[in-house]
Amino acid sequence: MASKNRFTVSINISSRGSDISQLRWCDIINLDGTLKDNTKIQPQKTKKTGKFVFIHYNDIVKNVVSQYIELYPIENLNDYIFTSKKNNKASLYERNED
Repeated sequence: MASKNRFTVSINISSRGSDISQLRWCDIINLDGTLKDNTKIQPQKTKKTGKFVFIHYNDIVKNVVSQYIELYPIENLNDYIFTSKKNNKASLYERNED
């Protein structure tokens, strides 16, 4: 499930991996539990210029995230969505249920 989710989210967000790796659950989930339509980030490539871009979440991304949080409820909205395997935390990247 992890590889499929990672690919699905990455391709539908249309951003660099280094940029989506900075996303936290609060960037896609509102405090009331609903999913956001977009969020603003500062890509690593444009940090020197201070430029921000909007990431838009289409229905495919929202569906993947909804399914994920239904199976694995989010405890802390400030946690990163995509974590490394080093810290052994669950994320869309790490679940492998296929």
